[in-house]
Amino acid sequence: MATRKPAKKDFDMERMFQKLVPSLQQQEKPLIEEPVQADLETKPGNTREVNLIKRIVLEKLEYTMQMLRACECDRCRSDVIALALNELPTFYAVGEELIPEKIAELRRRYEVKVTSALIQAVQRVKAEPRHGG
Repeated sequence: MATRKPAKKDFDMERMFQKLVPSLQQQEKPLIEEPVQADLETKPGNTREVNLIKRIVLEKLEYTMQMLRACECDRCRSDVIALALNELPTFYAVGEELIPEKIAELRRRYEVKVTSALIQAVQRVKAEPRHGG
């Protein structure tokens, strides 16, 4: 049986992962610093709970949406975040001293799953955007 040559419009998941998932040996720098930085700011004695997986999703969100040429309006961004987070485990922490070490550990552990969830979420939102216009 002859193998079919992929058309340009075919989505190559492996190639997309190579572009979106940096080497696990490299220290990953947050791509979106403002929301993540604002979320990281906790005052001593603050007992606010934080979903660390959401922070990792936010770090990768803008780059993933740009790579897949998705609409970056607030509604589409929110839809992508919600869809991606629904596919991922949650990991809450309380207290500023735990957060940097835990984020680094979770980033190493869930990097591929987060990227995969974001790609799938972006594709769903691109297929059926809910923004006005």
